[in-house]
Formats: sequence, C-alpha cells, structure tokens
Amino acid sequence: MRASKVSARQWPGGAALRSQKDYVLLGVPITILILVNCIPGRACATDLVSSQAGYVLTPAGNPYNVVAGANIDTRVQSSNAIYGDINHAGSWALTNNGTVNGGHFAVQFNSPAVIVNNGSTISETTTAIALYSGGYVTNSAGASIVGHLDGVFANSADSSVTNAGDIGGSPPDIPTIQSSIHLPSGGTGTNLATGKIVAYGPAVLANSATTVQNAGIIISLNSTAIDLTAGASGVGSVVSNSGSITGEGGAAILFGPGDNTLILAGTSIIKGIVDAGAHSASGSNSLILGGASSGSFDVSSLGPTAQYRGFDTLRRNANR
Repeated sequence: MRASKVSARQWPGGAALRSQKDYVLLGVPITILILVNCIPGRACATDLVSSQAGYVLTPAGNPYNVVAGANIDTRVQSSNAIYGDINHAGSWALTNNGTVNGGHFAVQFNSPAVIVNNGSTISETTTAIALYSGGYVTNSAGASIVGHLDGVFANSADSSVTNAGDIGGSPPDIPTIQSSIHLPSGGTGTNLATGKIVAYGPAVLANSATTVQNAGIIISLNSTAIDLTAGASGVGSVVSNSGSITGEGGAAILFGPGDNTLILAGTSIIKGIVDAGAHSASGSNSLILGGASSGSFDVSSLGPTAQYRGFDTLRRNANR
C-alpha cells in the first residue's frame, strides 16, 4: 500500500514533527514517524529516527536523512527497512548516517535514487540497496554496505557506484554473498584507494557496457573479481586499475563482447586470468600500460593460454 502525503510545519533552523500514522505493507504494520529539519538557504531534509517498523517514503518528504545513531531494524518483520515505492518525478535522495538493517531489502527504490551511505546498510536475506530504476550510490570511507545476495543492485545504464568504504564483506551471520556490486544494464563502478569490495561470487557483476576504475582492493573469494559478461550488450567495457584485483576462482577479469580496454598503472596488482573476451571482426581489445607511478609488465604474460588473453593491441599510455 502506498503511503499518503503528510504535511508538516517547517521552522527555519528547527524541526517540525509530522503526524504519526500507521500503514500496512505486505500485511505488516509500519509506523511512520518523521522529523523535518530545515536549514536556512538549504533544502529541508526529512529525518528518519530509530524504528523497528521501517519507513515507507513519500515524494513530499524528499530528501531523507537517517540521523546519526539511528537504528532502523526490520529483521523481526522480514520487511524492507526503507521503501520508496511511489514513482517520483525527480530522484529520491537518501543519506544514511546510522544503521539500516532490513529484514528484506535494507533500502529499495523503484524510481531513480541518489544514496549516500555514511553508516551501515545491511540485508542478511537479500540485497542491501536495491535500485530498480538505477541511481547513484556513494559509500563513504569507514561506511559499509553488506547484502546476502548483492550489496548494491542498480538497474540502469547510467547508474554509478563510488566506494571509499566496504561493500560486501563477510560478517559471521552472513555466510554467502552473490555479488558486491551488480549492474545488469551497465554503468560505472569506482573503487577509491580506501575502498574494499569483497564477495564470494563476483565482486563486480555487470553488463559489458561498464566502466570500472579501481585504486583500492577488489576480491572474489570463490569466483571472478570483475565479471562483465552479465547481459552482454555488445558494447565494450573499460577497466582501469591502479590497485589490487584478485579472483580466487581463477579469473580476475572477464570482459564481454565489444571492443574492451584494460588500463594498468604502475601500481597495478592483478591475481588471476584476464580474458578480453570476444569482439567483432573489425574491432580490437587493447591493453594500455601507463600511469603516474613506475612499474613493470612481463610481456610473456600475454597469450591465449597466459594470464592476459584476447588482447590485440599492447601500447603505452601516451598521456603519461
């Protein structure tokens, strides 16, 4: 059931308490208790405080903010912790400064959303952040996103995930992870120097039209670290690595069809096979060496049965 709009008085520099109402989602009562904080010169943010019932969001309250120290935990009800089920003409906006632990999804939006995670977002049963129309996710340094299946699922070609914290992970009560970042329609994944992306399945699972930039750590404990063959579109991918990529399942990077490019900085560490995949007869796959740091590359690692396979062109980055 969709939640109706709720009006609120807004006090400049203060907070207004919205009326409390009960809603039912999937047969589970959900209490909506919302605070609106207004700062002069800035957009008002609707505060979400601790709750064991979860929240159904409305466009009227957008943007939303989980306050520092808040614990939103719906594991007892097996329901979503934060749910934006109404189509929104603009983008949903949610900043999490607390802990969001979903009995189903921790966060779900059915229209595009912009998510900033400064705390912990967890689902022990499914996906931590599920964006069915895609969106933009930023995971800050020291923050974590952990899902039993996917950490982040974003289904739109212009989706992006930027990580400076941890995505995936393996706490004792979450024994398996399908993928840390899942982009079935492609998009962009950026793992910063402080970022760590770890999964038992593919750490990054995406369409072939994907760009991955890694300066941190990407690990699959039992599969391919970066798998770009899911829902292959025929458009090539680009992977740029100055950090560490490890595929304990034997493959570090699997490219899909199209003209693919792998860029290795001098600090790059890759453990596992890199397969550039199939491409059109008139196209080519490129391996580019370069970067601001010095390093070395063993050309004997190139070849159909060597570590780096399927590359047609090897060249130095002319901009370095």
